[in-house]
Amino acid sequence: MPTSTHLNFFESVREVPDSHLWTVDDHPTSKHESVPVIDLSGPTAMAQLMEACEKWGAFQIVGHGIPDVLLDRFQAQLDRLFSLPAERKELAAQERCSDGLSGFGRIPIASFFSKEMWTEGFTIVGSPAEQARKMWPDDPHQFSDVIEEFNKEMRRLGRRLIRMMQLSLGLDEEEMVWDGPVEEEEKEDNDFTGALRLNSYPACPDPDRAMGMAAHTDSSLITLLYRSVPSGLQVLQDGSGLQQQPPGQARRWVAMSPVPARSLIIILGDLSPILTNGRFKSALHRVVVDRIDCHTSAAHFIGPPRRVTVKPAAKLVDPNRGPCYRAVSWPEYRDVKAKFFQQALESLKVSKE
Repeated sequence: MPTSTHLNFFESVREVPDSHLWTVDDHPTSKHESVPVIDLSGPTAMAQLMEACEKWGAFQIVGHGIPDVLLDRFQAQLDRLFSLPAERKELAAQERCSDGLSGFGRIPIASFFSKEMWTEGFTIVGSPAEQARKMWPDDPHQFSDVIEEFNKEMRRLGRRLIRMMQLSLGLDEEEMVWDGPVEEEEKEDNDFTGALRLNSYPACPDPDRAMGMAAHTDSSLITLLYRSVPSGLQVLQDGSGLQQQPPGQARRWVAMSPVPARSLIIILGDLSPILTNGRFKSALHRVVVDRIDCHTSAAHFIGPPRRVTVKPAAKLVDPNRGPCYRAVSWPEYRDVKAKFFQQALESLKVSKE
């Protein structure tokens, strides 16, 4: 779908066209379970985090320390961004940069599906200043300054969570160092890099037959997700953490519980199973849409520096079996993901024969 058509699409549609009609999913939605909620200021936070990473690959957090005033300012900029007319959005249409695609455009996983998704997105790689100048040439700083501050806080929180993940497995910083050179600008972020994806999910006339974002896992180490509303995101559970599970329904979609609006969602990407030698799992997740409400979200993807490789931590490798996955850099894994999609992680498994 051309960019101009896509950006005008949701403003005029009155029914879901065939291009956006999805078949009913085989897995039911659980009404009895919810993804764990962890208070990072609580005394059992680390134990809860480890259990959530092993069973779910996703969890919600409160007590994260992100100022409410910043989240309010950030939400205002999300609303401002997606309320722009299509012709203004086209000025910042998606372009390829050194670390992927930046600007308004389809999400990378769209090419793996025959149907379009009920979403509009904007990707920011690096500084948001250049894209802001395209959309608001007279006042770019109102947008870019808030985005920069939000990204800074997300990186800080991401480092804290990754540190907790390390400690929960009995690892120290030296046991999870990267292999390879770290560029000078990456050292300032404590050896982590990232990207930000801003999403809008407009109200849909037939939400049961449309899909906001199709089921996928992320290619990151972890993803920090902010949402304007508590509903929409669902995680596929394999049955290990579910109760009241009917026979034959081991895999079920589990929605986020209605916790306070200031909560954030943490999703483990495919690099986490590699780094933890399969101890932690990546979360298969999707987004459903609503008939009445439009909601927005922001996914901050965190991964290692571009030129280093990720491999299973030595302490987590059974010397008799060896590592479960081969070493890979984040850019290399994104290329593998672009080729194999949901089989990407499987393709990196090391044969034990």
